[in-house]
Amino acid sequence: MNLMYRNFKGMLPRLDSHLLNGEYAELALDVNLWHGTVKPFREKKLCHAIRETTKSVFYDNCCWKEFDKCVNFTRLNTTCGRQVVTGLFSYPATACSDECNPEWKRLGVPCPGEPLTVEVLDPVKDPARCYSENLIDSIDYARTNRTYVYTYVNSCCDEGPPSYPSDNVDVDDGGRVMLSGFNVPSAEYDIQSIRIYRLASGFDQTNTSIEGVMIEEKNALSEYFLVAEIDIGETAFIDTLMDYELGYALESQEFTEPPENLQGVISVDGTQLAGFYDGNKVRFSMPNYPHVWHEADELTIPDNIQALVEWYSNVIVLTCNAIYMIEPIKDCKTVGCRQVHKTIEDYPMVSCCNGHGYTLTPKGVVYVSTDGLILTDGKTAQNITSPYFAPDDWKAMLPDRMSVAYHRDSIYFFSENVAYVLQFPVSLAQWENSVLIQLSDRPKWAFSEDEELFIVEDDGVYRWGMGDSYRPYVWRGKKEISPTQVNFAGAKVSRYNTGDVKFKLFGDSYLIKEYDPQRTEKFRLPTGRRDIEFQMELSGTAEVYQVEVSTSYRELGTI
Repeated sequence: MNLMYRNFKGMLPRLDSHLLNGEYAELALDVNLWHGTVKPFREKKLCHAIRETTKSVFYDNCCWKEFDKCVNFTRLNTTCGRQVVTGLFSYPATACSDECNPEWKRLGVPCPGEPLTVEVLDPVKDPARCYSENLIDSIDYARTNRTYVYTYVNSCCDEGPPSYPSDNVDVDDGGRVMLSGFNVPSAEYDIQSIRIYRLASGFDQTNTSIEGVMIEEKNALSEYFLVAEIDIGETAFIDTLMDYELGYALESQEFTEPPENLQGVISVDGTQLAGFYDGNKVRFSMPNYPHVWHEADELTIPDNIQALVEWYSNVIVLTCNAIYMIEPIKDCKTVGCRQVHKTIEDYPMVSCCNGHGYTLTPKGVVYVSTDGLILTDGKTAQNITSPYFAPDDWKAMLPDRMSVAYHRDSIYFFSENVAYVLQFPVSLAQWENSVLIQLSDRPKWAFSEDEELFIVEDDGVYRWGMGDSYRPYVWRGKKEISPTQVNFAGAKVSRYNTGDVKFKLFGDSYLIKEYDPQRTEKFRLPTGRRDIEFQMELSGTAEVYQVEVSTSYRELGTI
């Protein structure tokens, strides 16, 4: 009986060691098997120290953002660097800057509610004088009915819906009207100014010439037009504008704040936001208007939602029962304009903090389920860990405390008691041929950003595989069973010269030989004892590409 090890493979935990085929390992710990050799990983490297109370960390635009709560963070592709979080407060929050530590303000702009108080300061002129010899003066004497509304504008220049209309007053065009009764909103909104609008009507949208003077009439029939913008805190304003002097029309009549209990916020195409609330309701923001969330752009999902994930502009909804996909629509203004599809397969997602229970890959979304790691594109779903772990094995791994991350064609998943790496196969139909290895790390969670893998531990955030030294590995092969008792005469470890390696051979559960080859060489094994069960183990930091164990010392290197 001769043993040959090359093209080293990973683990298959659901099978007993002696049932493994080929060169699968009973244990592949901290070992790089991506090229078929036994090779070490580099150690991790500390890149950012964190507070003891930190529960969420994000790497964004070269900034580290820490939160003491389970927070979802995203940003929009805007010129102001718009950032949005949910979970930090009882309401969604935003910052309109690229600062590393921004001052978070409530997302959305409220409706002022109560109408303004209006008072005409100038007496209405005699209608009999409405037409004077001077046509310009005749405009001054034109009688108008005025109604006012006002809106709030925050520090991000977001404008909210208008107040209720004021009382209607009669006034000569150009007459003075005192406006008062401006409400001051809660400081959490960071309102900076107030915009006052006035209802104007009856224009024909033409440029009128009066005695050679061109007067631009800027109306649309019965719309509110801008009168002025004043600082928040001002208590009164006097309107003296004539109708033709009014500004642009009010556009925020139907604007709606986001739901107060919105959570799980994500960015869709970098232009709009999506989040969920009340357990099973999904709502989208208006494109390029992150503070506007129309009630019409809302869907109810049959199951309680755990997370939302964008996948090629689609929104995949992960729930406590099944998977749903919402088709992309840029600007949805009518109820039912978005289509929702459910996958045939039902894989419940385990609840997670700040999105660490799922990760994006080039093949789809991978998330932690009660049944294993699930790969889905929103149309189909596949349990990619079922070839490796039996149901009781997976349950013992504490999936409800597991985080998952994608890095360089591999899935990293961690819990309190285990950590594994599963490499993507060439074909998604052949997950059983993938490489599974175990890691010694036990981080709080992991995430990937800018093609780097970050693992978060108690003292800080580490970059995976970026350390100056190599971490020792252990690769232990399957239990080899001989039909008869055998005595091996020698072994040969073929290795590269960098690093150290230790060879161990076990027979019938005892150590036969331990040897530290310093180069590619063959060496003798103890004689005088015959065994039926054998197991080979390598450990160290050297790269090994082949191991031979033979009953004939002379034949080593020729088999």
